[in-house]
Amino acid sequence: VIDSACAGVAGTVIPAPSSWLAGATSVATTILPSGTTLVVVSSGYPPASFAEVHAFTRTCAPDSAFGDNGVDRLTFGGRDFSVAAAIPALGGGAILAGQSTSGWLVARIDASGRLDRAFGRGGWTVLPWPGGASAVAQAPSGDIVLGGSVGGGCCVREWVGELSARGALVRRFGSGGRVRIGVLEDSGVARVAVEQGGDILALTGGGNMGCWGVTVAALNRSEEHTSELQSLTNL
Repeated sequence: VIDSACAGVAGTVIPAPSSWLAGATSVATTILPSGTTLVVVSSGYPPASFAEVHAFTRTCAPDSAFGDNGVDRLTFGGRDFSVAAAIPALGGGAILAGQSTSGWLVARIDASGRLDRAFGRGGWTVLPWPGGASAVAQAPSGDIVLGGSVGGGCCVREWVGELSARGALVRRFGSGGRVRIGVLEDSGVARVAVEQGGDILALTGGGNMGCWGVTVAALNRSEEHTSELQSLTNL
């Protein structure tokens, strides 16, 4: 169903540099409690040293309270990066997750689109883990849960990691802040969620040669994240 309030069902066009279009431009979206929709556009592969965050009101008009008339450009110290996931942040703004050339990238922006300088290192942090983050969630405590992977085909590895609300690695989580989970061939972590009791669910999807499936890993935070439950469903 198309929302008739969105530019008269015509929608809106989000521009991206033409050089990005040949390399699988990465788009991450989320809706804030205020009703504002954020669309984060980054270059995908090969990565670039900036991304653009577009904010739209319920009518699909640019949100003038966000960035420069609804658009803010993000940079992280000149690093090349891409953003794969975005969620509303507790207390306002949004949390972004993806990858840089140095590891998993996590950032927090405020409601106006500026980096939250109280988070990580001036609004962002890079975890020295291979690959990148593809899913993110926030626990009621404020802690941030990430899911990500490295590799492809037969040689995928996937993890779930945890940061504090301020972007510091929670080292007591698993081994050095992360837990390795089971994979499928050519798979990736599609979503992570935190249950009311604090346990974590990580959904992995993938497959090859006509055999596709999903794996759900359940991590018990009350037991130092040592238990893992997996189920596989072929589609």
